[in-house]
Amino acid sequence: MLVYEYMSGGSLSDNLYDPEAPKYSQLDWKTRLKIALDAAQGLEYLHVGCTPKIIHRDVKTSNILLDSNLNGKLADFGLSRVTGNGETSQINTTIKGTPGYLDPMYYKTHMLTDKSDVYSFGVVLLELICGRKPIDLKVSAEKIFLTEWVASIYDGVDKDDACNIEEIVDKRLGKRYNMESIIRLTNLGRRCIASEPSGRPAISEVVAEIKESVKYAEEYYQVPDEVSLTFTSTSSASL
Repeated sequence: MLVYEYMSGGSLSDNLYDPEAPKYSQLDWKTRLKIALDAAQGLEYLHVGCTPKIIHRDVKTSNILLDSNLNGKLADFGLSRVTGNGETSQINTTIKGTPGYLDPMYYKTHMLTDKSDVYSFGVVLLELICGRKPIDLKVSAEKIFLTEWVASIYDGVDKDDACNIEEIVDKRLGKRYNMESIIRLTNLGRRCIASEPSGRPAISEVVAEIKESVKYAEEYYQVPDEVSLTFTSTSSASL
């Protein structure tokens, strides 16, 4: 039995896609970044803070829960697996996970590594940016798969081209965001979903990069220093 504290805000998935969800209208760009950082730090705790490391194996927006203050916590460890401590440690295991978030290399080889979690988290980052589910059968064929749709717009152009990036940004955000922050997080999300695990960043690098994106967002929102968002180092509090 898995027992969690009550998270009154529901899941990130509900609040991204269901207008009736309690925090749907409150997910501005700064809040999305904060939730991304909370979840990334929870994943960092599993990969770095635990000995031996734990691979979550089912990272997705419905497994990121929100409290009344929109703090995000990584949840649902029913599929988690314990592995060794090395960077290249891996497990040969039956494929488990959720379509749209599943690491394609894990799917092909059955070899599970911490970079499989990084891939899934990269999809979460793209969802936060685009406001779209990983698989949406209600849209045109070229847009069904989020990762492929982003790649079709993003690849072959300047990765820092703001006009190009704006095509994928969730329209519900309007223009209320810092473009440098959006670009950095988009680049990070794309790195996380690299086809080869070796091309993906470690989760600690993901955490550091999200913190940089937060800094740019704070400048845009002109948050005073005394109330500026502060984030602790890796902590089990994000779980």
